[in-house]
This record gives sequence, C-alpha cells and structure tokens, in this order.
Amino acid sequence: MVLSHIEGLREKRQAQVESFAAIGETLASSMDGFARDMESVSLAASIALLDRETTQESAGVYMTELRESYGILRSLFVTDLNGVVLASDTGTSVGDDVSSRSYVRAMQQGVDTVWTSAIAQGNETTLVHGRVVRSADGTPMGYLFIAFFPSQLTTRLPADLPAQANISLIDAEGNVLFRSRPTPGQEDQVSDSPVFQDASRVGAARIEGEPSPVDQDSRYGSFVRVPRTGWVLGFTMPASVVDGPYESRILRDLGIVIVLVLAGIVFMFLVASRLSNPLSSLAGAADALARGEQPLVPIDAADADVRKLERAMDSMTQAINEREVRLLAQTRVQETLERVGETLATELDFEDAVSSITVAAMQLTQAHSAGIYYREDVPAGNEGPSELKLLGVAGDKTFPLASDDPLVRRTLAGEILDVPEIGVFPAALQPPQLESGAIVHSFLGIPIKTRFGDVHGGLFLLHDKQAAFSQRHLMLAAGLARRASIVVENAKLYSQAREQQEELREASRQKSEFIALMSHELRTPITTIFGGARLLRTRRDNLDPESVEEMIGSIEQEAERLYRLVENLLTLARTDLYENIDMDVLAIGPVIDQAVNQFRSGHPTRPLEVTASKGLPLVMGEQAYLHQVLYNLIGNADKYSEPGKPIRVDISANETDVIVRVMDRGPGVVPEEVDLIFESFYRSKTTMNKAGGKGLGLTVVRRLIEMMSGEVWAKNRRGGGLEACFSLPITHVEEGDEDLTEDDGESDGDDVPADSVEVPASGG
Repeated sequence: MVLSHIEGLREKRQAQVESFAAIGETLASSMDGFARDMESVSLAASIALLDRETTQESAGVYMTELRESYGILRSLFVTDLNGVVLASDTGTSVGDDVSSRSYVRAMQQGVDTVWTSAIAQGNETTLVHGRVVRSADGTPMGYLFIAFFPSQLTTRLPADLPAQANISLIDAEGNVLFRSRPTPGQEDQVSDSPVFQDASRVGAARIEGEPSPVDQDSRYGSFVRVPRTGWVLGFTMPASVVDGPYESRILRDLGIVIVLVLAGIVFMFLVASRLSNPLSSLAGAADALARGEQPLVPIDAADADVRKLERAMDSMTQAINEREVRLLAQTRVQETLERVGETLATELDFEDAVSSITVAAMQLTQAHSAGIYYREDVPAGNEGPSELKLLGVAGDKTFPLASDDPLVRRTLAGEILDVPEIGVFPAALQPPQLESGAIVHSFLGIPIKTRFGDVHGGLFLLHDKQAAFSQRHLMLAAGLARRASIVVENAKLYSQAREQQEELREASRQKSEFIALMSHELRTPITTIFGGARLLRTRRDNLDPESVEEMIGSIEQEAERLYRLVENLLTLARTDLYENIDMDVLAIGPVIDQAVNQFRSGHPTRPLEVTASKGLPLVMGEQAYLHQVLYNLIGNADKYSEPGKPIRVDISANETDVIVRVMDRGPGVVPEEVDLIFESFYRSKTTMNKAGGKGLGLTVVRRLIEMMSGEVWAKNRRGGGLEACFSLPITHVEEGDEDLTEDDGESDGDDVPADSVEVPASGG
C-alpha cells in the first residue's frame, strides 16, 4: 500500500512536469504570433509606402504614427537598395549608410524578409525585422526595417504565470535575449548547450531535474523553438518547487504509517496483558492443586475478572465496529470529493461537470433528488432579468421544484436554507411530490457564489423524511456548492478561450482568402498593362492605329481598375486603423459635380442624368471620402448596366438628412441579397458572371458613410435595376457663416438649382 501510494504521488509529479512542457509550447506559440504580427505590420507598412514618396517629409510622418500605434516598436527606417537611409520615424539617421549591417546585406542577397539575432547597442540589445519594399509591378524599391528591444516581448506573455517560473528567450545564435528572473553569474551565450542545440534542431527539449542553459540550479521545464524566427523560448520551474512537496508528502505519509504500526503494537500488548491476568490467576490455582495444596481459590474475583474481560471485549468490539462504520463513511465522502475534484479538473463540458456535483451531493446526503439552478448571463445590450436554467438533475428525471418557488428564490438571493418541514415554511407552495409518489418534507438549499460574492445559482436537495439533513450534510453540501462556483468560472474561462481561438482561426482564414483573392485580382490588370506596354514598345510600328488605340484603351481601363482596387483597399485599411475621421461642413453639390464630371471624362458613352432639389442644406463629412463614395456607386451602376442605358443620380433632402440615390437599369439583385451586397467580398450569384471585381466597392461605401454618421441601403427599382442610396445628417451653421450654404441660384456642374429639375442625358 505504501509503495502504491508513493507511485501515485510520483505520477502526479510527472503530470505537473508535463504541464510545464505544455506551457512552454504555448508561450512559444505566443512568441511566434508576435513574429507573425510584426510581419503583418511590415507588409502593411510596405504597401502603404507605395502611396508616398520615400522621403522624410512623407514616409517619416507615417512611420512615426506607426511606431506610436504599436507601443513595443523602438524605431522604423527605410533605405534604398544600396543601404542608404531615406526616411525614419525620428529623422535623425537620414542619409546614413548602413549597408555594412548584417540584415542589410541579407536583404541585398535577395531574401524578402529577415529576422536578426541579437544586436548589441551600448548596454542594450536590439532585434530587427526587415522586408523588401516593392513597387506596384513587383520591382524592389528599398528596404523597410523595424527595430524593438527584446525586453518589450514580455508584454506578449501571459500575466498569470507562476512567480517562480523563469522565462528566457535565446536567438538562433545562442545569445540570451532576456530572462524573467535574472541572477548574477548567468551565461549570456549558450550556443554550446546540448539543450539549446536539441531545441534548435528538433523543435523542443525538456529539462527534468537538471540545470538549464540559462539557470544554475536544478529545474523542470522545456525549451521550444519559435518557428518563424528560429529563436528558442524556455520555461522552467525550480526543482525544489516540484520535488519539495512530493518528498514532504512521502515522509509525512511514512511517518503516519510508522506511528500507526507502533500504536497498534502497544495497544495489542496492553490488551494481551489485560486478558492474561485472570488466566494467570486460574493457572496458579491449578498448579497449587496439582502440588496437593488446597489454595483459597478466589472464585468470585476470578468470575468478576472474566465477566469484566468479556464486557471489555464486547465494548471494544462495538467501538471498533462503530469506528469502522465512521471511517468507511468518511472514506466514501473523501473518495466522492476526490472524484468530483478530478472531474472538475479534467472535465471541460460545463453541464457534465455540474451533473457530477449533483450526483455527489445526493450520495453524500442520502437525498432523494438533487438539482442546480444556474443563472445565465444576459448578453450585453439586452434588458430584463437573467434566465434561470435547471442543470444536472440527479435522482428524479424531473426536478419537482420550479424556479419561482419561494424556497428557490430565497436561496438564489444568497440565503442558506435548511427546512426540516416544507409544509410549515412561510409562504411555501404546495409540497412537491417526488417521481416515486412520495411527498417532499426536507429541503436544503445552498447558494452558489463566485469569489466576488455574486450569486450565480443554487444547489437544492430534497428528502421525503422530516429533518433528514444534519449539520454534517449541510457542511458537505456547502463544500460542493463552492466547487460548483469553480465550475461556473472555469466554464466561462473555457468559453472565452474557445471564442478567442475561433476568432483567431477565422481571422487567419480570412487573411488567407484575402491574399488569394487579391493575388488573383491584381494579376489580371498587371498582366494586361505589362503585356500591352511591352507589345507597344516592341511592335508598335507593325500595328495599325486602331489596334494601338484599342491597346492603349485596354491599358488605361486596367490601370483605372487597378487604381480603384488599391484605393479601396487602402481606404479599408485606413478605416480599420482609425476609428474616427476629420470632418468639415460640406456643400454636397460641388462634390457630386466633381465625381460626375470625372466619371464622364472616363466614360463618355454612358448617359448620366443628375437631378437635385433646390437649396440643399449642408452636411458634415470628409470631401475626399464623399467623392470616393459617389464615384464607387456610379462605377458600380456602370459595371452592371448594359451599354447605352442611362444612370440616374438623384439628390434630395428631408427634415434631418440629405439623401443621394444612384439608380441603374441593370439586372438588380434578389431580395434576400439586398443587405449582403455591402459585405466584404460578397458578390450576388445572379450578377457575378456579368462583370469583374471582388466585392470591395460597396463595402468601402458603407464603411465611409457610417464613419460620417450616415446610413447606406439598397433596393430594386420598379421596372428593373438597382437603387443604391445613402444619407448624411444635416448640419446647421452658426449665424454669420452664410457663405458656407449651398448656392440657391446656380450650380457649377450638372446639378440643377430648380425645385426638382432633370438634366438631359449626356452622351459625352
């Protein structure tokens, strides 16, 4: 039994060591996620630099904003292909030649991205991530570098790690970047360590009761390679933390066994001595008679001792039996509690864990029925009380007490109720009936509270006898209720972790789909532009003027398509990065004129009709974004309309909003897709084969209008076609700002100053 107990303790210790290895792998995954984030930041920055001149005045401001947005970044700078700094976030190193640095040389050898090992700068160590900045046609323009201190990586680590744990990060060359628990005399270079070499080569290496590469004492844990960067992350715990409790437990249990054995020996010696006294007296008397003597045999005394011995033996037997019964009951209680504890520690399903608690409560209290009412959280934004849910019913298939019973309500209010007779309880309802037909008399209700004192539910026990629950039953039920509170909190944490995992998985999937879609969408216009330009350069003399004009038109069309795609992508990126935009008081008429005239200049054969109400009020908005919204809506209508069919733009106002409607005579959409066409990458199944695109234009429209506090909607037109609309709230200027109002008499473009005047269709 002792050896079996020691083996069980050893298995528990091994399970703890396994958990340390799992924590190390989790931390390495978190560090790999940081590297992935840095690569995403550098990719987004390299794309954003395409719209800016690579100068300190233009790119420097952007990199300063990027560094301030990501608090862990130390610096950013851009060099040309020769390694000369063109711009930086501080502007202090512009013009410096950094071509001798290892990461610049690595980029010049043709790699797209690079992660450096430790770079010593004074008393501090720096890490650098670099990426090639390419032009729109894929030609390298320069290099973008992001620098940060290794100590800043600790912000990516969980805050609830054990205080004794030492977390270390080692670069690919064996340089120790940081330690969470530094001590004097530790090595800063561990490339010769077999553990470091195994982790770098295989991916993971464990430490079990021996010094680690960065610690001098014996430890348990693991070192795991970070895939993207080649770094090695270590998570170790002191051996004393793991082995100390294990050894103390073994010594304590061995001491208890030795004391029990010695006590048993002493007890048996005393019992044997007490039993032998009357028998010795009788034996002495028998010896005297055998020698012919006539001793005075103390018959009365001998009989009394025997009777006393018999009574003592009987009392001892009864006491032993009673103690065995109590010990057996305590053993069952302990086994049940241990089983519940193991279930709570290993069971991730909330309802199964709750069911184990109700079953254990019924077994420990001999109740006939048990159940838990659990108060589910109300989602944010909903009103009204939270809903009570019955879980883990044990005994009867249906719990006989409803949630509105006064006994249940008072328990859920935080009161512990031990009712020996329900029939005399104040305001009690009709005594419930068990499934067997028996009437419930005894009731025990324990509230389930969190560590903050909030009541999340209650544990309820029923019995068909009066005063069936003792004080001991009450204490056991209270202990199980405390365990149930742990289940509630663990279930919430597990649910949150699952939701975060699903969000990360969905984000990764969307990113992969986005890259695949954009790669395909960008390839077509780039191929057309590149092929057409090359053909014009090499064979222009052999082509007739009509073919040349047609080819130039195709290049212009694809270039405009590419420009619009990139513009929409950058707009979405800016709206994701910034929650608010700077808005001014705008007259919507001139903005519409500009968008309409720009569209007509590029599409001279498309009839475009504009109708405007007289005296349009002012709105709050951003002029460039409003222009992009109008151009996207008109371009979308042009894309799905047959040649020669007019597009109509109608501008009107009501008491609160200015409303713009862009109407076409295209195929329209089915009613169930009207709200979906504004989603990212969504294209109607009925029209996706009629025109190209990836479903970004209307997404940009909705995003920009909502950021300007407006609304976007669409509906099918009577007689065929789609009507895409948006509205912006009217703003009122202060007295003295009359010069900001719309001109009531004239309009510069095709907007008409009349109450409702239609401009004839333009043919170009």
